[in-house]
Amino acid sequence: MRGFYRFLFVRFLSAFGTQVVLFAAPLIVFKFTGSMTYAGLAFAIEWGIGMMALPIAGVLSDRIGGSRLYSTVDFVRFVTCVVCFFLLWNFPESAFIIVSLCGGILAFCLNSAFVALETVVPKYLPANDIHKGQSLLQAADQLSLLLGPAVATGLIVITGEAPLFLLAAAAFVASFASMFFFKRISEVSEQVEVRSPLSDMKAGAAILFSEPRLILLCCYGLFVNVVYCALLSLGAAIVTGTYALDATFYGVLSVVTGLTTIGVMVCVPIFRNHFSMQSLGIVATIGVAIGGVLVSLEIGYWVFAIGFAMVISMDAVAGVYLRTERVKFIPAEHLGKTLGIMVLVIVMSYPLAGLLVAAFSERIGVGPLMLILSVVCLLGNAVVLRLLATWNATPSPNAAKF
Repeated sequence: MRGFYRFLFVRFLSAFGTQVVLFAAPLIVFKFTGSMTYAGLAFAIEWGIGMMALPIAGVLSDRIGGSRLYSTVDFVRFVTCVVCFFLLWNFPESAFIIVSLCGGILAFCLNSAFVALETVVPKYLPANDIHKGQSLLQAADQLSLLLGPAVATGLIVITGEAPLFLLAAAAFVASFASMFFFKRISEVSEQVEVRSPLSDMKAGAAILFSEPRLILLCCYGLFVNVVYCALLSLGAAIVTGTYALDATFYGVLSVVTGLTTIGVMVCVPIFRNHFSMQSLGIVATIGVAIGGVLVSLEIGYWVFAIGFAMVISMDAVAGVYLRTERVKFIPAEHLGKTLGIMVLVIVMSYPLAGLLVAAFSERIGVGPLMLILSVVCLLGNAVVLRLLATWNATPSPNAAKF
């Protein structure tokens, strides 16, 4: 547990840097383009690049250990943020390209860190306590969601948007130093044989597609995330564009959302003591759908804020459900490579959401788009969760042969 708590602290530092970047990037893009289409396109470019990390990260997590991979990508994120600040400071007219490409590198690193994180947690916590560990990690993420935008909002009034990348760089280098200079967590998986990276990726894919429950969990993540990602790419544009409010209102929205999600994460272990993980997945889906519908109404900033907070907090609950359930069906020695492929499938929702925003936000309007995505999420996951309940009564196939 001591090692897990150390890693929790490291996770908070890097999550803080991530939240600062997520706060700054859409504001910069919308400020210089004034277009929701470009906001969605930038999001699609960032996460399209980021997706490429996932199968590679899974293999590296199994081979060199999730902790070492995590510290490495934090150093890369530090360098990227410094370069992004320099380019924005000297070439502000190219903000869309700069933010999109640097955002792509940061998304690549974020996905690598995510897989690394997922391979560390099950090796420090017993199976019955994984949901508690995931709740703590989600709480750390949401504390960063609270503090990151709050600090960034205060700084933006004094310095503008571009220096926020230096703030993020400081958080990433602190995270790297915390992992590098203290006793490093070592949890490299034992492997029966040495394979090529491509063979490992194929093995991970074979395990994933041989287990129907893992495929259904992928679908669950896709349906939830497409609402979350569409809203994430549009949030800054809606606040500063649709409602014509100052960027500080977007900061306030992020802070309130962080507080809401922290409160929800505190309640998750209590909920779990009385209800099943399946019930948690159902609540998360309904919450995301209702939040998306509130956003789609477009009847005022505060209604939008309630819907925004619901989507973000319930997406965090969905994350606890998804992370807790999927490790039950993956052999421990193949955890990294299989998670890499699985997360790759789920994260396809990120660029997909960005492309949907780019294609339809100005054609049919943000409200109808969010309504359609919310209804699809609700109906799609109703089917998914029903099938999962059926399959959970069936013994898992033995994937160890891979």
